[in-house]
Amino acid sequence: MADTVTRGAARLATLIAIPVAIVAAVGVFVLVSNAAPPLEDEPAPVSSEPVAVTLPSLDEDQAVACRALLAKLPDTAHTQPRRPVTEGAEQAAAFGDPAVTLVCGVDAPKIEPTETVYPMDGVCWVQRPGTGAAVWTTVDRQVPVALTVPGDGNGSGEWAQAFSKIVKQQLRPLDKGVPSGCG
Repeated sequence: MADTVTRGAARLATLIAIPVAIVAAVGVFVLVSNAAPPLEDEPAPVSSEPVAVTLPSLDEDQAVACRALLAKLPDTAHTQPRRPVTEGAEQAAAFGDPAVTLVCGVDAPKIEPTETVYPMDGVCWVQRPGTGAAVWTTVDRQVPVALTVPGDGNGSGEWAQAFSKIVKQQLRPLDKGVPSGCG
């Protein structure tokens, strides 16, 4: 009889222990998977300070075109939040830290016949080095746009690509004088 009681107690203990172990394992898994990532994996905070930009003067038609473009820019580009600019919010925008800036109504760049142009989503850009940045400028719009991307220029074309569709929708193309290669 003691043998039957011992077996029954062992079965009961097993029937209780297995579900408790499963619940504990699931609880640990949930806690570990929901844990915050280590501090070094968290993105650095982005400054909310206004970004200084240099603005060209615009005629009335350019000002209207630039206001239309700036009104359609997103609040975030390449996961970088939009930041205020010191002046000309209807003509310029900034994203991230260090700031990528977009200025509408810049002077049209002179393109050499052998210079490389980059057609992206229906907009043609030229990339030139700036001071510690790559400067992308549209070469096929009636109102040119300049995009300044801090750094050595590697990967900076992704920023021009990100804004190409909006530029195409909001700014009229040139009727003539489009560089070859913009096709």
